[in-house]
Amino acid sequence: MSTPPLAALRVTPHAGSLQVKRSGTVAWSPISQERGFIAVGTVANAIDDSFETTADLEVMAVDFAPGAGKEMQIKGAIKSNERFHRLAWSGHAAGSTELPLGILAGGMVDGSIGFWNPAIISKQMQGEPLVARVQKHKGPVRGLDFNSFKPNLLASGATESEILIWDLANPKAPNVYTPGTPTQPLSEITCVAWNGKVEHILASTGVSGTSVVWDLRQKRPVISFTDSATKYV
Repeated sequence: MSTPPLAALRVTPHAGSLQVKRSGTVAWSPISQERGFIAVGTVANAIDDSFETTADLEVMAVDFAPGAGKEMQIKGAIKSNERFHRLAWSGHAAGSTELPLGILAGGMVDGSIGFWNPAIISKQMQGEPLVARVQKHKGPVRGLDFNSFKPNLLASGATESEILIWDLANPKAPNVYTPGTPTQPLSEITCVAWNGKVEHILASTGVSGTSVVWDLRQKRPVISFTDSATKYV
């Protein structure tokens, strides 16, 4: 399912809630020592009460300890030239000197995908936070998901049924390939998701209401189905 813009980002456990006013798309940290970190990117096509037109990428800390307050703590923030449709956070290379907190990926309005170092954004180390920015898609990137078995693999989806697989073995120069021929009729992909039990199976869905299951080993779709009543998933 797609992630809607959030006028007020709210995290609610059984004991209470924390919030911060943002129009954003989010991604939780997969890193065990920083499970309370959450990345927030200014979402496309949204206007907050400040009427700002700029974009930010922030890393915040969620702390439910007594006396921690009701506001999420901002650990760091940077500006972005484009707004975000989707964020994904991978544990790829986590613990290394270059990417101790893994890597953040952002699906952008202009069809590019940006890769950032969350350790630098959150001021745990110094350097340039932008690792790479690559333009491969023809339209806005609304689908984005890292593979839980192979965290160096990222799937992305955009317009014209275009799905790409990114290999971040070298994050500064990722290899990009397709899972197979785009399905017909062409439509805008709104979500992609890796199978949680089989590492080479990927699912995608789009505005047409058609969902497709891909087998990356066979490089083709193995099943598809359409809900005619669903025009945006």
